[in-house]
Amino acid sequence: MFEFIKSIFGGSKPKVIDVKKINSGWFLKILDGKDRNKVFSLDYSIVFIGRIDKNRKDDRKCSIRLDDQSISFNQAHLVWKEDKLQYCLIHDKQPTINRTFVNDKNAEPGVEILLNEGDKIKAGRVEMVITREN
Repeated sequence: MFEFIKSIFGGSKPKVIDVKKINSGWFLKILDGKDRNKVFSLDYSIVFIGRIDKNRKDDRKCSIRLDDQSISFNQAHLVWKEDKLQYCLIHDKQPTINRTFVNDKNAEPGVEILLNEGDKIKAGRVEMVITREN
């Protein structure tokens, strides 16, 4: 179990987020870019998505770091919805240039989007798909 302090929605008070190891059965497949064909098992209640940055350290096991400068360091995160057995995507508050899309629809910062099998996520120039197949 991990605990992180993170201000998700731009509020002045940081939230403590409890990240748990889970067995969701979901995967994130990268469809293009330098990380094409990589498959990430979604094994945490919160999964952070962002770019690799040599100048910033991220030791969280629940992070997916992609090698693409069109993605922000903190682009978006996936949150496990236990009652639905699905993830939702939340576009983080501050990527000023780099947008996140789900099935070609713009993800507004801080708004949860429930993800279904086969939904395509686009962050910067990188396209991904959420799936139950490895």
